[in-house]
Amino acid sequence: MIQSKKRWLLIGAVSLIILIVFLIFSIFQRLKDESLINRNLTLQDSAAAVLYSSSLPYERNGDGKSYLVFISKEGEVNVMERGGMESNSLILAKDHLILNEKDEILTFDLHNDVTEEPMPQCRVISGYGQSSGYLDQQDIYYSLFNHKFKENEPEYISYIRWGDHEAQNCQEINEYIETTGHDGEKIYLITSDLFNHKGISLVEIEIDGGSIKENKYLLTDQSVDDRFYFTNMISDERHLYFIVADILDSKAQLKLLQINKTTRQIEDTYILHEYNLADGTKYFFFNRDSIYLEDGMIFYVDGFGDVYSYDLQKKNDRYLFRFKDYQRKEYLNDEQVFFHQDALYLFRYDEDKKLHVIEKFRLNGERESIIEIPGIKDIIREKGIFIYDFKMFD
Repeated sequence: MIQSKKRWLLIGAVSLIILIVFLIFSIFQRLKDESLINRNLTLQDSAAAVLYSSSLPYERNGDGKSYLVFISKEGEVNVMERGGMESNSLILAKDHLILNEKDEILTFDLHNDVTEEPMPQCRVISGYGQSSGYLDQQDIYYSLFNHKFKENEPEYISYIRWGDHEAQNCQEINEYIETTGHDGEKIYLITSDLFNHKGISLVEIEIDGGSIKENKYLLTDQSVDDRFYFTNMISDERHLYFIVADILDSKAQLKLLQINKTTRQIEDTYILHEYNLADGTKYFFFNRDSIYLEDGMIFYVDGFGDVYSYDLQKKNDRYLFRFKDYQRKEYLNDEQVFFHQDALYLFRYDEDKKLHVIEKFRLNGERESIIEIPGIKDIIREKGIFIYDFKMFD
C-alpha cells in the first residue's frame, strides 16, 4: 500500500514537472513571437501586406482565424489576428486597406485605426480567390463571394459587396463565377452553367450608388468540363484578357483568351504552350494575380516559376526567365506572386534561409532586391492556415 502511494506521488511529481516545463516553454515561445512583431508598423510605413487565413475544413462551428501581416522594407512585420475567411483577398484603396470578414467589413487607415462595418444581412464564408478590386474612377471597392445553390432550383447564388467611405452594400448575383476583373469603371465576370456544363458568359456590372446594373452575354455554348481558370481578367482600352488551361488527352493546353469589350465576344484565342498531365499539377499558377499587361505585352508566371511574355501584335509567346534559386514545391500554399510598377515580386518561404522573403525581379529577369522576413513561420503555426493574398504597395 505504501509502495503504491509512493509510486502515485512520484507519477504526480513528474507530471507536475512536465506541466511546468510546458508552461515555461509556452511563455518563452509567446514572448519570442511577440519580440518579432513591431506593433508600431502601420499601413503608411509598409511596403507589402500578406493575408493568411484558415480554410473551411479546419474551422469549427463557422469560426476561423486570419493573420493580416504588414511588412516593411527592412523586413519588420506587424501581425494582426482577425476572423478567418477562405480564399479572401486584400483591397488597397487610395489611402486605406479593406478586408472582408464573414459578417463585417474592416477598413484600416494609414495609421492602422480600424473601422468595423457589420454586414449581418450578407454573411459570406468564402471568396473566389483574389476576386476583389478598387474602381479608381469611382473610388469604390468591390469583392465577390461564392455562396450556395438555391434550394430546389437549378441556380447558384453569389454575393457582391461594394462600397466607399460613406456606405457599404451587398446584393445577390445568380451566377457561378469562374474569374473576375475590372477596368477601373466596370466589373467583369466570366460565369458558367454548373448544371449542363455547357457555355460560358461575360457579365458586366456597373455600380450606381447603392444599386448595381448587370448585363450578360453568351461567349460560347461549347462544353467547358475540363478547363481551369488560372488568372483574373486584365484590361486595356478595347479588350479583356485571361489565361486558362484546357485538358486535351494527356496534355494541358495553356490558352490566352481575348474578349472584345464592344462586341462582348471572344475575339481571339492564343495557344501558349502545353504541359504533360503525367507530370502532375505543378504547372498550376501561383495565384490569379500571375498576369500583367504593359505596352501590348502580356506577362505571366506559371507554377514552375517560369516567366513568359506574349506579344499581342506579333502573336508570339516567349520564355523570359525562371526565378533564381527557386524550385517548385508540391503544394503552393505559402507562395504568391504580384506584378507592380513594371516589376514582378515573389513572396515565399526560403528553405535554406529558414525565413520568408520577398524577391523583386525586373521583367528582364534581373533579381533587383530581396527583403528577408524572419518570424512569420514562428508566429503562424496553426494547421489549416494558408496564404490567400499578397500585395506590394511600394
